[in-house]
Amino acid sequence: MDESSVEQLREWAESCNLPDIHKSKSGRLVGFPRKRAALTDLEDLVLVSYGIGELPEEIGRLPRLTKLWLHDNRLQKLPSSIERLHRLSLLSLGENRIETLPKEICKLSYLEKLWLQSNGLVELPAEIGDLGRLEKLWLYSNRLVSLPKEIGKLNNLRVLDISRNRLTVLPEEMGKLRRLERLSIAKNNLTTLPETFENLSSLTVLWAYNNRFEGLPSMIGRMYALSKLYFYGNHLSTLPEEIGLLSHLSTLNVSKNRLVSLPASIGELRSLGILHLGNNALIQLPESIVNLQRLQYLDLSGNPNLVLSRRQKAWLEALISQGCKVKL
Repeated sequence: MDESSVEQLREWAESCNLPDIHKSKSGRLVGFPRKRAALTDLEDLVLVSYGIGELPEEIGRLPRLTKLWLHDNRLQKLPSSIERLHRLSLLSLGENRIETLPKEICKLSYLEKLWLQSNGLVELPAEIGDLGRLEKLWLYSNRLVSLPKEIGKLNNLRVLDISRNRLTVLPEEMGKLRRLERLSIAKNNLTTLPETFENLSSLTVLWAYNNRFEGLPSMIGRMYALSKLYFYGNHLSTLPEEIGLLSHLSTLNVSKNRLVSLPASIGELRSLGILHLGNNALIQLPESIVNLQRLQYLDLSGNPNLVLSRRQKAWLEALISQGCKVKL
């Protein structure tokens, strides 16, 4: 790094009232170094909650930088030189004021973790699909109304959070994310899932609460890796019989819907430990529900017209005696 760039970075740091690099109470190095040697060797730059409004072009001249933490500032854009940070594996830009994601970020080929939550993003560039090494992507609390089909090219993605946006539909290409393990699509305006979701063979947790789902597609039963499923706060009136095929399901939350009945296959979910059925319109339960012997928590509250059979009442008493918490 030449002396001119060092001086420019020093002047920028002073103008932003950034402290020199130092150890925080937690033992983490924070702040911005002033010495040329420290800047040249810098690998982890933590500039969180300093009210930073812009970054200088010279930020792209930090040759060894692998982690850049910039969340909770006032950034509206990023310098084009950020594409030069070829070693960057982590970039945290959450809680800023970025409305358009710079395409330059999509050239960071070693990027594995990207935080973009709580900005003003309304769309993502198609180039997002070029981040082939990306493993974790946080996009919650933005203003996204759609996702580019190229998101299906993120072959290494394991965690994706697109909750609290304005999405009404998800691209079919998301079914190509075969390594995806955790997905949050909660608090959008979604009414259905793409049929291609049955190809998400690694997905273990799906948060889909507070949307507008009126029913679940039968293919949900072919998402065999699912262990936790959250669909509360929707408009569900039924559950598909195929839900009983989810042999690894340990948590099912379908409270605050419009369920009148449950499929008999619910009794096949023998791994269930937590079952939320509260605040629906249930009138009766299938007799097969007594096969759920591993329950540790069961919520049946808020179903004023629910009538239990004698066998189901005995089942509940047995669960309670085993330590299961039951809400009626």
